Amino acid sequence: MERARRCLNLYFQQDMSADDRVAMLDSFARALRDIPRWAVSQAFDAWEREERRRPAPGEIVHRARAAVDRFAAELRHRSAQALPPEPERDRATGDQTRAAMEAAGFTPRRLDQVRRHPTARTEAELEAGSQERVPHWTESADPTGPEMAALERARAENPIIAAARAAQAQKREEEMLNSEAQAAE
Repeated sequence: MERARRCLNLYFQQDMSADDRVAMLDSFARALRDIPRWAVSQAFDAWEREERRRPAPGEIVHRARAAVDRFAAELRHRSAQALPPEPERDRATGDQTRAAMEAAGFTPRRLDQVRRHPTARTEAELEAGSQERVPHWTESADPTGPEMAALERARAENPIIAAARAAQAQKREEEMLNSEAQAAE
């Protein structure tokens, strides 16, 4: 506020009431409140050096922001200069990458073990779980027993399976017709 008052006193003073003068200074205070004091001082200094009329609050704001931008650009430049350049790295070949992945334990076998036994907490549990295979119930059930009959009924009633079976039968029929046509030629 003091800096704005001193700057405005340097230029032509028209007749204005004390309330108008306070309102004018308040406009400067509101416009410049978010800008650092050093930038506001630089803006007023530059205005007083270069201009021959009273400034508007927006003109001082413009000059103050330009000062802040110059300062920020200098900081960015210095921090970019302070960082060491990133070293050139050789790209690994496919074999080198594969060897590194295997050395770290990321093999297809290992990923399959983890997929099958996600709750294993140790390597031993993972190895033990991957060695014992639990047969599916359809492998141990009697093929002519009631469980398999119920499974076959459920499959027959499922519209997706029925459509897949129909498509498979149609494909077999087309292949048979094609093979008969080729045999006839």
